[in-house]
Amino acid sequence: MILSNELAHLLVSELDVGHTTTEWNESEWNDGVVYPNLEVVYSEQVDTTRWSLVHKRVYKDLDTGKYWSTSYRTGATECQDERPYEYDGDNIEFTEVVPRETVVIKYVEVRK
Repeated sequence: MILSNELAHLLVSELDVGHTTTEWNESEWNDGVVYPNLEVVYSEQVDTTRWSLVHKRVYKDLDTGKYWSTSYRTGATECQDERPYEYDGDNIEFTEVVPRETVVIKYVEVRK
């Protein structure tokens, strides 16, 4: 899936996990714009660099049932003014992914 940089930035800025663009399409202030029917199903900071925080997002396309992943960066401090997808060009390519359940083993302290 390829979306405009503007739309990809809007998705990151306006939607949290569990929210959908369906509300945008049904809004009386929509002005005729048709957004893809997407739901945010996962959002996490996955890495850091010296100046940026790296985030990963997964969206579910509510029309097709497919899942799409993207990553973006934001400034690590108030002095680094970097917005999502700022240096990524006019179009943002999302990668198709599938949900897969995994088992994670964690080691916790034994309380006495």
